[in-house]
Amino acid sequence: MPVLTRRSFLKKAVEFGAVSSLAPAAGIFVSGCKKGAEFDLLITGGLVCVGSDGSALAPYGPLARGKPHPRNYGTFPRLLGKYVREEKITALAEMSRKITSMPAAQFGFQHRGLIKAGWAADITEFDPGKIADRVTWTEPAVYPDGISFVIVNGQTLIDGGEHTGSLPGRVLRIGQGGNVS
Repeated sequence: MPVLTRRSFLKKAVEFGAVSSLAPAAGIFVSGCKKGAEFDLLITGGLVCVGSDGSALAPYGPLARGKPHPRNYGTFPRLLGKYVREEKITALAEMSRKITSMPAAQFGFQHRGLIKAGWAADITEFDPGKIADRVTWTEPAVYPDGISFVIVNGQTLIDGGEHTGSLPGRVLRIGQGGNVS
């Protein structure tokens, strides 16, 4: 896999139709490049962090709504299961950085994205050998395999694969200076 500079990454992204210009930007939204060599090249780029515009949903209760896009339940398990474990396009540690500390820093989330004393404890325990999305277009509201324990803001949300009833999440807002807290 070639090493890309910011400029060469942008040129490749334009070639693949994932972005529309080479204009300087603080962040770049890459969309529509979902598989094959183009995806592998973009997702492994050192400048690429990964996020999702999925919503907070559940397959039951008040957060169950229609047939959501599969990304709501499958984005990160797919990256870790399919692209890290199965296709080996990047290492687990690097993909973990791309979905945690890198986007937290890019978007100015204060005290998030790393496990450090005094920072928000947002932690997901998963089995690298089992993590996998199970979503389909016809059944998109399905929890992934391989996640056993989730802590949000220091409180247990998922324990043994089951929701505890705790609701420790909160809205992050842009504060003075543009930082999110």
